[in-house]
Amino acid sequence: MGSLPEAVQWVIKAFPVSHAGMLIRSVMLERPLAISFAGAPAGMEAEFTRRMGVVYQFGGYTVENWLSIVILLGTTVLFFGLSLLNLSRKNK
Repeated sequence: MGSLPEAVQWVIKAFPVSHAGMLIRSVMLERPLAISFAGAPAGMEAEFTRRMGVVYQFGGYTVENWLSIVILLGTTVLFFGLSLLNLSRKNK
């Protein structure tokens, strides 16, 4: 994601499915990142994870895994509620 323009990155980060991708990347890359960046300077791993979309940053705030889970759960509840509302209107 680091090669995309800043505005495009913001749009991608706004969609809940991208948070699911971020969570999968963080789990899948946890061990390989620890091995690959074992002797590297501290800032190098942080820059790599930011550019590759393993972590999301909005301005200076880094989105943590729990917040991505809350976003996914919130959108699930929202769309489930909207589908129930839609079904209840059709059955009348």
